[in-house]
Amino acid sequence: MNPLIPALFLFSLCFPVAAFGQLDSIPSGKAPEAMNYQELTERLEAFYGEGDVQNALETAILAREAAAKEYGKEHDNYLESLNNLGYLYATVNEYEQALPLYLEAKEKAEKNPKISREVYGNTLNFLGLLSHDMGEYEQELSYYKKALEVIRSSSQGKENPLYGFILNNMGLLYMDMEAYEKALTVRQEALENIEATLGKNHSYYGSGVANLGLLYHQMGEYEKALPLYLEALKNAEKSIGKAHYRYAYRLEELAELYQDMGEYDKALPLFLQARELVEKSWGKSHSDYGYIQEALSILYNDMKAYDKALPLMLEAVEISEKTKGKDTPEYGARLSNLARLYSDMGEYDKALPIFLEALGQAEANYGKGHSEYGIRLFNLGALYIRMGRYDEARALLLEALENIEKNLGKTHQVYSHILKYMGLSYQISGDDGKALPIYLALNENINFQAQERFPFLSDRLQASFLKKMRSGFDQLQSFIFSHPEEAALVSAGFDNQLFYKGLLQSNRSRLLRNLRQHPDSILRQQYQEWEDLHKMLARQYQKRVSQRLPELDSLENEAEKLEVRLANASSSFRQARKKVEWKEVQLCLKPGEAAIEFSHFRYYRQGVATDSVLYVAFVLRSGTGQPQIVPLFEESSLNGLLALAQQGDQQGMGSLYAARGVEPRRPQSQAYASLDSLLWRPLESLLEGVHTIYYAPSGWLHRINLGAVGLNGHTTIGDKYQLHTLSSTGSLTAEAEAQAYTNRNALLLGGIAYERDTQPSLGDPAEPETMAPNQPALETLAALPRGGATAWQYLPGTAQEVGQASKLLAAAGYEVTAKYGQDATEESLKNLPQPPRILHIATHGFFFPDSQDTEGSVDQLSIELPPVQLSEHPMVRSGLILAGANHSWMGNPPLQGREDGILTAYEISRMDLSGTELVVLSACETGLGDIQGSEGVYGLQRAFKIAGARYVIMSLWQVPDEPTRELMTAFYREWLSGKPMREAFREAQRQMRGKYEDPYYWAAFVLLE
Repeated sequence: MNPLIPALFLFSLCFPVAAFGQLDSIPSGKAPEAMNYQELTERLEAFYGEGDVQNALETAILAREAAAKEYGKEHDNYLESLNNLGYLYATVNEYEQALPLYLEAKEKAEKNPKISREVYGNTLNFLGLLSHDMGEYEQELSYYKKALEVIRSSSQGKENPLYGFILNNMGLLYMDMEAYEKALTVRQEALENIEATLGKNHSYYGSGVANLGLLYHQMGEYEKALPLYLEALKNAEKSIGKAHYRYAYRLEELAELYQDMGEYDKALPLFLQARELVEKSWGKSHSDYGYIQEALSILYNDMKAYDKALPLMLEAVEISEKTKGKDTPEYGARLSNLARLYSDMGEYDKALPIFLEALGQAEANYGKGHSEYGIRLFNLGALYIRMGRYDEARALLLEALENIEKNLGKTHQVYSHILKYMGLSYQISGDDGKALPIYLALNENINFQAQERFPFLSDRLQASFLKKMRSGFDQLQSFIFSHPEEAALVSAGFDNQLFYKGLLQSNRSRLLRNLRQHPDSILRQQYQEWEDLHKMLARQYQKRVSQRLPELDSLENEAEKLEVRLANASSSFRQARKKVEWKEVQLCLKPGEAAIEFSHFRYYRQGVATDSVLYVAFVLRSGTGQPQIVPLFEESSLNGLLALAQQGDQQGMGSLYAARGVEPRRPQSQAYASLDSLLWRPLESLLEGVHTIYYAPSGWLHRINLGAVGLNGHTTIGDKYQLHTLSSTGSLTAEAEAQAYTNRNALLLGGIAYERDTQPSLGDPAEPETMAPNQPALETLAALPRGGATAWQYLPGTAQEVGQASKLLAAAGYEVTAKYGQDATEESLKNLPQPPRILHIATHGFFFPDSQDTEGSVDQLSIELPPVQLSEHPMVRSGLILAGANHSWMGNPPLQGREDGILTAYEISRMDLSGTELVVLSACETGLGDIQGSEGVYGLQRAFKIAGARYVIMSLWQVPDEPTRELMTAFYREWLSGKPMREAFREAQRQMRGKYEDPYYWAAFVLLE
């Protein structure tokens, strides 16, 4: 359920009588009118089991008549027939027909002690369910308590499955009463009972699991709800099949959770599938159909597809009025959702009276102490803010905040929404002093969501959830930007950078590392199943869409289920996440050192998102001072320079960098600032006396080699400071715990033969200097003709590079394995017996931007371009080319039993490089990739970091062959002489600058720690 538009969605299964089950076929051979009670009951069971409620209802009417005739009206079977018929009437919303049947059965059971306790208890259970539908909660609770008492006095006692059914329904009631501890206790006990009496394969067990998930969902604990919903869906598929109407309930529950987590694309097909099943079973006038229409409308509203949302919601309101009446909780909830839709559409005059009516409904149905009332207060308050009625809004929001804190707690998402609007109301009114503590509380709430719940979700769901929370971050960042003097705000902003930068990457890396080392053999076996699934997915993602397996969606869903299960089962992983704060980073800084966290965000002006994306820097120095925030530039100011640099040639790089008299080139028709004026001049006054800087880029700054930025005609930032590029400066706190690399083995690949059947003459790999040193610059796909795929050309200089590096490493005592030609295969990397300490790959690299940004028809492009270029996965659009890749690159299927030679970042991220200290990607544009929020670059660097590598050397543009070979040789020589890796890399680049003045030749490579 969307916390902003809370409807009382009663989709948890109301268990029928214990006699109901499923049969393989409908009994035949007699006309129904000629059947006896037992035969009619079997027929009834079969119809109900197959989801044919209308025929079940007609059969139940005949069964009641037969029971009265055969047994009389004081017999168990007659009372059972009343219960069955009453339940079916209630199922089709004929409550006035159901109630007298239940009351007749109850009266007879109370007067006649010979009536079985099971039949009497079930009668009370059904009366409780009917009371729930009518909103009579106190009466409902009394029925359940009496029913449990009756069943405990039966021959089976608590071992009767009916006892578990009643407990489950009581749990639903407690949930709606917001007695969550009681609800959790009784639902867990109910599930234990159903498992013990019916087993885990029974459909009712799956429904019990789903109901427990529903409770966690309503409590906002999505990480606990998700695996339960997935388990319940799998149970329903096996126990009742995908065609049964109850399968629709499992689909809908999962869809709502995906929606709340921002996974709209996954939620929509589930809702549509559920609607189809419900329509087929009940028709378009049933309350359950109205519920699905409402759920779909809410989803379309979230997607801002208002033209689709409005007719669905109007239909849902009409159905609720006809089936339940205007005084029920369901009708009030749908009014609230309709009002919210009108508000989001900007039709405030229509929204206001409906919100007021819905608020009155909540008070009448729940009372002012219930969270439903609090949420509707919030919705009305949010509308008043939109209407400019700020004083009225604040009064409502304050009351809502108190209500939600009491009922759901400060960590619930609803609480964060109210805080956001509260802060906005003060900010718009010019009272920033009161807005300040509100925004700090909002920040604490959002951080709780990420810190406590993210690790238990799949990687994709984490990304979607984080994206959905992005507006809250941006609004907070905008407030910090406007108040750089507020130390508490700036400190919170710095801490957020430490936590959120690379959060998903860090979670994935830790999960993989934990599972590989986990002592539980069953868990490791499940992990292996998960890995096998991802291998299959990787192969599919590298194919054209038309060539993929039709069951790809099912494979993806299964992989996600396994991932969620593994994340939740790995207890040691749960304890691995540690939130680093700025004070801990400061303690790691020595005198003369500073840490800089760059940040970018959508700028919000008084709660309204603008078109501006702003960049700032959070600066922290050693000592005792607080972090400080420095405004830098708008993203649009950097875009023009980056556009020129994307040419990837000497002139393009000259537009960004300048050194030793090489002046940076600017576009002639536009007044672009220099990089140093955008990035560095605003910071200089805070860095006096600083000689070493640890910094973490953000956004498009991942495309910049900060050390190569010229400060004047002869000096660069790298000349003035020792720069260390980090994913997050929080990693400084982990250096004392860093892995000690004791193994001395190295794997190097170069001089690769990209054709399957031919191998160029390499000469003697031990003497690579004999090969031609001056070859054309390494090609990237960006330079390939747009009209079709082009084969990769052999690169002689890479063989020289690997040969020279191999000699240096061997002389330093490393056990070196160098692979050339046809031996430098994809298999040689994927099937490593153990992670090498050094992994050096000299080859072609590729990175494709999102195909949505490519000109021309996607259908046409799909015919002409390599499949990886059009992939929807950014980690597939980036990779390395290995032996024999041209065969597949040109559109041919891989040879039987062989990899295709195209090693994508997606595949690399599944490798185990936990013992690898250094990865050298001596290829073009290996540092590029899609830029996604706080996660940075989705490409090769991310893949190798997830796999476990500590340092990655990568390139930002098309690298010249000979200077690259010289740089790598110089780096190994310096590092193996005993210098720390950072210093060795810096010294190698200094030597290259002495030989090549223009940064195009030496600044492409960066070292990521």
